[in-house]
Amino acid sequence: MRLNCRFCGKEHYKPAGFRKTKIGKKRVFKCMVCNRRFTPDNAYLRMKNEPSLISECISLNMSGMSFRLISQHLKREKGIDVSHMSIYRWVRKYSKLVTPYADSLAIDGTNTHLHADEMMVQMNGKMVWFWDIISRENRFLLASRFSQTRELDDAKALMKEARGKLDGLPMRITTDGLNSYPQAIKTAFATRSYPRVEHYIAPGLMARVHNKLIERHHNSIRSRIKVMRGFCDMESATDIMNLWHMYFNFCRPNHSLHGQTPSESAGLGRHSIKEMIEEAYEWKRNRHAGS
Repeated sequence: MRLNCRFCGKEHYKPAGFRKTKIGKKRVFKCMVCNRRFTPDNAYLRMKNEPSLISECISLNMSGMSFRLISQHLKREKGIDVSHMSIYRWVRKYSKLVTPYADSLAIDGTNTHLHADEMMVQMNGKMVWFWDIISRENRFLLASRFSQTRELDDAKALMKEARGKLDGLPMRITTDGLNSYPQAIKTAFATRSYPRVEHYIAPGLMARVHNKLIERHHNSIRSRIKVMRGFCDMESATDIMNLWHMYFNFCRPNHSLHGQTPSESAGLGRHSIKEMIEEAYEWKRNRHAGS
C-alpha cells in the first residue's frame, strides 16, 4: 500500500496503532520525516459513516429513491439512523468531486450522430430550461446544463461543453427548430476542412429523421425529477444533475446497449459509484501534485 503523509507529502512512515471512531478502528501511521501522526488520505476522510454506506445511499438516490425514503429504508432494514439531509449533503459533496474527473474523460466522436434538446423543469416554483446533448451510437450524455433563458449564449455553452468531451468531429447534430442552434453549432464545431458537421432540424416526431432519442432521454430525467418534486435552487440542482449525469454514463446499464453502460460502449469501462469517487479523488490529488 502506497501512502503519503498528509502534512509533508513524504512516503516515509511506519504503523502507529489505531484510533477509535464511531464506525470502528482506523489505522494510524507516523511520518518519519515530519514526525506527525496521520490517517490515510482518501475520498472519505473525516466522514462519520462507512464508504460502502455512503456510496450505497448515493446509488439508491441516483436510481430514483428520494432522500427521505433512503433514510427510512436504512432505519427499517439495517437499523442505521442516517438523516435525509446527511444523504443530500453526500450527494452534493461527491458531485463536486466526481464531476471534474468525469468531464475529463473524452470519447471518440468521429462520425457520430448527436441529439440535442431542451425542456422546462420546475425550480423553486418557477420554470427554467434544462439542456442536454447525447450521442446516438453509445448513448453517452455529453453535456447538460440549466439556464434561465433559451438564448444563443445558452445554446453556445451547451455545444462548447459537448465539443470538449469529443475526440474528433461528429457527422451530424439533430435539434429542434430553435433559432439559437445553427449559430451555436457553427461556433463550437467550425472547421476549415471537409466533411463538416451537418446540422439537421427535425421537423417532428413522425419524420424519417427525428429527435425521439433525446425525447426518450428526457422522460428518464422527468421520472428522476418527479421524485424530488422539483429543485430548490440552481446550485443544488446543478450538483444533483451533474452526479446523475455521471451515474447515467458510467454506472447505469442501458437497455438499448444490451446491458452495457454508455461508458462501456464508448470504451471507458463500467464503474460503480464508489469506484468513480475513489478514482476522482486520486485524479484530483495527482493533478494538484503535478501543478
